[in-house]
Amino acid sequence: MMPPQAQPIYEAPHIVKERIERDNLRQKAGGVLANDDFAIFVFADAYNWYSSYCYEEQGFGMLFRPTWEKVHRFYLESQAEWEAFVISQNIEERIAESDRMENEAFAEQDRMEREWEDKSGDAKNES
Repeated sequence: MMPPQAQPIYEAPHIVKERIERDNLRQKAGGVLANDDFAIFVFADAYNWYSSYCYEEQGFGMLFRPTWEKVHRFYLESQAEWEAFVISQNIEERIAESDRMENEAFAEQDRMEREWEDKSGDAKNES
């Protein structure tokens, strides 16, 4: 994003003092404070909708202005939610079963390829 070009006409002295104190705190903290906000802009193009057949340059956008604290809290809560989901849906067991079935399929394919190679090798030897 481009920095704003507007300049304030007047700032109350107490607001200037708070901003300077916050800037000093930010410098001491390494550039970011936990309650600093930042922008997340999400845009969904109309092309992704059911009735669209080509890129239309239309859609909707959402602007989120969370603080780092809120993002961290969301991260921790979503981790806990994911762990509960993994347990409730038996994800680990399902992944293990899927891996087992995939390994069996590969083994079967490998066995069939060896049989085919053996048969084709026998046919070459007979002729």
